[in-house]
Amino acid sequence: MSMERYTESGINISIPLLANIATATQIIYKGYSSGEVFVPATVSLTTLTWYGSPDGITYYPLYQDGGTTQFTSGTPVATAVTSNVVATGCGVPIPIGAMGCAYLKAVGNVATTGVVTLKE
Repeated sequence: MSMERYTESGINISIPLLANIATATQIIYKGYSSGEVFVPATVSLTTLTWYGSPDGITYYPLYQDGGTTQFTSGTPVATAVTSNVVATGCGVPIPIGAMGCAYLKAVGNVATTGVVTLKE
């Protein structure tokens, strides 16, 4: 029998504007392989841009090219959220390209808060 572990409860995070990565909440991602960010229904969030770190100090933009070769296209991994989905609240998956990161931060097109759950 296999047991999959999740975080006991959601982790409250701050999602600042794009230029303010230093104020974003650090997500300790080591030991986890996936997760979900839940955003409130009351904000006009359309993108989350992800940054990863091996040490929790220096953060680097994460890259993708459509999912076939990760980290090579030269554009930050932005998880798009359509306005109509956000209008009713939604969960946004952490990109698969972030799986090898020990620490993550997310910034958005608007400042808001969210709740993260993580899965081993």
